[in-house]
Amino acid sequence: MFPSFNKSKLSRKANMKSMLFLPTIIILLVTIAYPFLCNIYYSFTNYTLVKPVKTFILFNNYIEICKSDYFIETIIRTILWTCSNITFMLILGLSTALLLNTNIKGTTIIKGSILIPWVLPEIVTGYCWKWMLSSDYGIINNILEKFNLISADFSWFRSGSTAMGVAILANVWRAFPFMALMFYAKLKTLSREQLEAAKIDGAGTIQTFIHITLPYLKNSIQTVCLLAFIWTFNSFGIIYSLTGGGPINKTETFPFIVQKTAFQYYEFGEASTMSIIMFLIMTLVLLAIYLIPKTISKIIKSN
Repeated sequence: MFPSFNKSKLSRKANMKSMLFLPTIIILLVTIAYPFLCNIYYSFTNYTLVKPVKTFILFNNYIEICKSDYFIETIIRTILWTCSNITFMLILGLSTALLLNTNIKGTTIIKGSILIPWVLPEIVTGYCWKWMLSSDYGIINNILEKFNLISADFSWFRSGSTAMGVAILANVWRAFPFMALMFYAKLKTLSREQLEAAKIDGAGTIQTFIHITLPYLKNSIQTVCLLAFIWTFNSFGIIYSLTGGGPINKTETFPFIVQKTAFQYYEFGEASTMSIIMFLIMTLVLLAIYLIPKTISKIIKSN
């Protein structure tokens, strides 16, 4: 009697768990799986709003896009954009976290205000920096002009290199506080006894940072950089609001040309193909980030 009762009770619990997970599974299928599968299907067609009839053209979209010189330029530009952002975010985030972990006066104010850039939407950040760097009324340009560092008619958005530099600056300013707080939270769990033991052994500040602090932050750095890569690679709002992809398409990254192809040229087939290629590139990079450290550690251990 009792064993059968327990079995029925367990089965009811299992059914209840399945029922509770069911709404989440349905939402994920509707919002993620279905659009993704539609995207794959559209990438093999010449789907466009100009011609309502979709024709199955196999890999023609992939071949034409990969043969394009502009496609290669966009890949290089997106990689430079992503790597530059992550590098400066990491440097600023780690430096700020180390500063917050000290007893210097004023760190309380920094802790309270550091998240302001992070909570702002990308579009708001882009327009704020665009106004501050305007050649007509921008406060930054006015200050630099007073110190004779730039001319009166200087524009940051006239050259592709300066426009991309400004976009990187705005995105780093917005995103580095997240890294700083993640690193600061990890540093607060670092054992003080370990640091004091290093000082007693004669280790300096730099030696302590290299041999104790940095290895302790290793996992946090890997996780945060992985998140930063995903967010930056997919970033659209900053470039759209700040440079609009200009001048002459010199700041267009992968997400920008996908949006432009789909919603300006209405070529949904090509846009779907670009998004699938973008997804494959991201997947390969993430796999490399995950597998390369493990492979290196295995090689080191075997030797």
